[in-house]
Amino acid sequence: MRRSCGSWPRTCASESTSSLGRGGAVGRARETFDPCKCLEALIGALYLDGGFSKTKDIIHRFFVPVLGRIDIEAILDDFKSVLQEFTQEAYKTRPEYVMIGESGPAHDKVFRVAVYVQGKLRAEGEGRSKKDAEQNAARETFLCLTKNL
Repeated sequence: MRRSCGSWPRTCASESTSSLGRGGAVGRARETFDPCKCLEALIGALYLDGGFSKTKDIIHRFFVPVLGRIDIEAILDDFKSVLQEFTQEAYKTRPEYVMIGESGPAHDKVFRVAVYVQGKLRAEGEGRSKKDAEQNAARETFLCLTKNL
C-alpha cells in the first residue's frame, strides 16, 4: 500500500518543491523524507482549514483519476490477509476455505479451493499447492465482493 500512496506526492510535488523548516534543511531530514507522511499532513491541513466537505472534494478531484489507474493485483500479494480483514470489517466474520478437489499425478497436482463468507460460496480458485489455490480463491472473492464499492 505504501507504494501506491507514495507515488502520488512524487508525481505532484517532488522533494525539491516541499518546504522544510530551518531544522529540516540540515542533517538527515532529506534522507528520511516520507511522501506518505507528507500527503497525510497535507490532507490533515486541508481538513483543518476547509472542513470535511472541501477536503472530500479535493481528494476526489486529485485521487479518483489516480485510483482508476491502480492495478490492485500488482499492489497486493497476500489476498488471504486482505480478504480476512475486509470480511471481518464488512461482514463481522472470517472467510472459510474448503478443499473441493485435487487432480493430476502426485508430482503435478492441481488443488481446487472454495471460499465461503457467511455460509455462501463466493468464489473458487486453483493452484499447484493448497496455499496457491487458497490465495487465488481469496483474490477472486475479494475482487467479487469489492467490485461495486
